Amino acid sequence: MGNIVINHNRHYSLSRPFIVLDNIFSNQECDDIIEYVSKNERLQDSSLGVMDNVDHYVRRSQSTFLFPKEENGLIFERIKEVTDYVNNNYFNYDIWGFEKIQYAEYNNRHNHYAWHYDMQTNKEGEGDAVSLTRKLSVSVFLSDEDSYEGGSFELGIMPEGEPEYVIKQTKGSAIFFPSFAMHRVTPVTDGVRRSLVVWMEGPRFK
Repeated sequence: MGNIVINHNRHYSLSRPFIVLDNIFSNQECDDIIEYVSKNERLQDSSLGVMDNVDHYVRRSQSTFLFPKEENGLIFERIKEVTDYVNNNYFNYDIWGFEKIQYAEYNNRHNHYAWHYDMQTNKEGEGDAVSLTRKLSVSVFLSDEDSYEGGSFELGIMPEGEPEYVIKQTKGSAIFFPSFAMHRVTPVTDGVRRSLVVWMEGPRFK
């Protein structure tokens, strides 16, 4: 896996149900992804869930979905490689894969995403449809951590409403966590925070 590094001070344990990998993408690759999206994709206000409703109280950001093409193949291949590694070595979920990647931007107009979880179950196909459940969420940080203010990634809500973990975001790193875990992105007050988000799907939890 090249120069990908597991930071053992930040990864999975009984009390820390998440994995952080550094150097998923190099600094140049992060910049290339941002440039690719700016040239080839059109960002829209981010919506919520399968109903595609926009609620700025819960979520205010701009995003688009990337689907596999020859020109963005590196992004899909790299994320599949590292996600397979993390799942096979730590989570061991029954996962079939993913079909798309979300690119998101949080700008300095207090863009944010309030406490939420990613897990949802969708029907796939016609007739005897198969239920696909989001099981493992991945967030890849594309921005220099000193290029924006706010935009903290926080995981696990305490009874008083405070986060259990505040994840250090470094350019090119990724966090892997169960899709049923509560998490949020705090308001961005300066600059722009950019990221990729992937949901690995499989059959329902049993």
